[in-house]
Amino acid sequence: MQENHRTRKELKKLEIEKSTIIKSLKIQKNGWMTIISMD
Repeated sequence: MQENHRTRKELKKLEIEKSTIIKSLKIQKNGWMTIISMD
């Protein structure tokens, strides 16, 4: 039971990390566009 709970927590953490990475990649892409425009 305890192990299962931990696994679920880990999965949720991974999901959050994945969405954070996707968000930061989108921001990075927009950032590069801004940098290129400013140059």
